[in-house]
Amino acid sequence: AVLKKIQKIIVSYETNTSASTVTTSFSTNYRTDSTFSTVNSSTWDAAANGGIKNINATSIGTCSSLKLKFSGSGSYKITDVTVVYRTRIKEPSSSVN
Repeated sequence: AVLKKIQKIIVSYETNTSASTVTTSFSTNYRTDSTFSTVNSSTWDAAANGGIKNINATSIGTCSSLKLKFSGSGSYKITDVTVVYRTRIKEPSSSVN
């Protein structure tokens, strides 16, 4: 299996005329419960014509899948999400007879 070391999340967004406070949370490795951990909580500047938010995501670590959740106050629309990562190859498990 190929593992990914998450480096950064880049979010393109639009807002109305005021800033929005947005919390970015994540869940990894195909979790089916609703457990999310916060990776960033910040104010997204007013950007009627579009804005970009760079989120340092090294705290996520290495995973095989990633689920993101954006929640916050104010009105905002996410137009694109880019995840920057480095691949890691998982060593096959070995059995000893």
